[in-house]
Amino acid sequence: NRSGNRTLNRVLYTMAITQIRADTEGRAYYLRKRAEGKTGREALRCLKRRLSDLIYKTMHDDLAAAQQLQPASGQDGECGSGKRDTSSRPKPAARQVRSP
Repeated sequence: NRSGNRTLNRVLYTMAITQIRADTEGRAYYLRKRAEGKTGREALRCLKRRLSDLIYKTMHDDLAAAQQLQPASGQDGECGSGKRDTSSRPKPAARQVRSP
């Protein structure tokens, strides 16, 4: 939604404006939306949505590729395995009980 992450929204806006100014696929998409009868603001919103979908897909694919490169989880208490490696942690000192 437009009231969400303002920094991300600004980045998407900058990307969309840059795409519209240059002769890119983004400009062709924007002009196609305008030809369909959408206003400039609506066409820009469509382009920003298209860019955000592309970014999400790229991030998702990169994450999947990175997970394939990592060794199988659950070995040696590695991060994300759900197990804690407590062997290297210092043991807490015994508490002394005082009588009142």
